[in-house]
Amino acid sequence: KPIDMQMLKGVPDNANMVLAGSFNLNQFITVAHDAVTQVDTDAGLKMTQGLGLVSMYIGRDFQKDVLAPLGEHWVAYTSPTIAGRGGLGAVFLNDVNDPAKASSGLFTLQAAAFNTLRGYLPKFISLRCNTIKSGDLSITYFAVPLISPAWAVQDKTMYVGLYPQSVISAARFGASNGKSIADNDNRSEERRVGKECRSR
Repeated sequence: KPIDMQMLKGVPDNANMVLAGSFNLNQFITVAHDAVTQVDTDAGLKMTQGLGLVSMYIGRDFQKDVLAPLGEHWVAYTSPTIAGRGGLGAVFLNDVNDPAKASSGLFTLQAAAFNTLRGYLPKFISLRCNTIKSGDLSITYFAVPLISPAWAVQDKTMYVGLYPQSVISAARFGASNGKSIADNDNRSEERRVGKECRSR
């Protein structure tokens, strides 16, 4: 499906890099499982068992509770007024299908991942998952060396960044109805010229 213009309204008009696309991971796994089963029943059964083991390990149905709540549309951008122009300032947006389930599923997944990683890391490296509040926004972040990957869900949009500050700034802009790339006259002109070139 086409990306909703409302998602692009969450990208500041001064963004210097924007990527947008669609990928439904839950549907991808379902289609892959069906294809494998048609070719080799035993392989399909093993795939089913593998997904079952993942679900048992995290304590949730991996597909229904973790992947299905995520939306198929993704947007990534960098902006000098949000988190900086470089890659460390990248912010990712997803139009979640079920905000409550998405938050719960991601929290469960990261907890399981941390429990696994702790057994392989030196004792002097600690992994912690913390939650902070910024107004009504609840941000979950991983306290790891150098970066602190974070995510939060506001309304029906999930924000992901390498630092809690990135997520907070992006969410604030998303709620501000500020001028976005959807309102940028220069980008509108670029799209019009691009269409004319393709038509010729």
